[in-house]
Amino acid sequence: MKRIPGLLLFIFPIMLIHGQQQSQELWFSLSKEQLYLNEKMMKYKENLIIFKEGHQRGFFYFLHPAIPRYKPYLEFSEFEDLVRVDRQLYEKALETSFTSYKLDLPQGFNPKKSYPLFLIFHGGNRNLRKVREHWNEEQLNKQFIKVYLQSYRHFDSESFTWRSGDPRSDNDLREIYEEIRLAYPIDTSRILVSGMSAGATYATGMALRGIIPVSGILAFCPGLPVEMTSNEPFRPASSDIRIYLLGGENDFYRDSQQKLITNFEEMGLIYRYRLVEGMAHQYPFEEARYIREGLDFISNE
Repeated sequence: MKRIPGLLLFIFPIMLIHGQQQSQELWFSLSKEQLYLNEKMMKYKENLIIFKEGHQRGFFYFLHPAIPRYKPYLEFSEFEDLVRVDRQLYEKALETSFTSYKLDLPQGFNPKKSYPLFLIFHGGNRNLRKVREHWNEEQLNKQFIKVYLQSYRHFDSESFTWRSGDPRSDNDLREIYEEIRLAYPIDTSRILVSGMSAGATYATGMALRGIIPVSGILAFCPGLPVEMTSNEPFRPASSDIRIYLLGGENDFYRDSQQKLITNFEEMGLIYRYRLVEGMAHQYPFEEARYIREGLDFISNE
């Protein structure tokens, strides 16, 4: 989320109050900005009031005492109750949430022609709106049916995340894949999955388990899927999957990516690991260039 310049530190609380008159969603977004600003100024007690009002409005913030960000709040006795209420609201939201998607047809779409499918999984603490700002590249947009997926698994009230090895996500994905396959001319021999961070981790594990038929993976800054954390050797559903793995020199998941590579080699999978100098845990600055490189590698060009 774009941060507010320092000049607005004085008027932002007023914006938050006026947000009540506009929409619940706007109020929640503004409340998160105010929380961020207060934390920068170490006004943690003021944030307790915002958390409480947010809960009264039905919002939750993914409060957890083990998260380093919330360490300063542990000195306040009321924070324990806020964590409890936050968790209750989160679990209630999971009961009615669902995996959703947005489909983009290629430019000049011809219903009589078959197209490869490109599935996109957002990162943690993201949603459809944010992920649709990414994974845009000229050839990708022209040649593929793109599907942006949003997990059912909430992060906070307006954002979501993926968890590798999640049976509910697997089942939802199977249903979505069949729905798309029956409605659009899909080349089922060319199904690519892609993702960033948590989305890349889930997509990689899911593809190797064969939840849907996948021929290629583009994984940006993935962690290590839970499927590969066991002492038992992991066997992929198909040895024909080609994998393009991109990470940053300063990515906190870099060690996990080295373990991924070790697993790929043990499985006999064909992969390319692109380590971007100076990059942290983020989308690369020349994103389209690396998407193109990944597509070319997977298509063996």
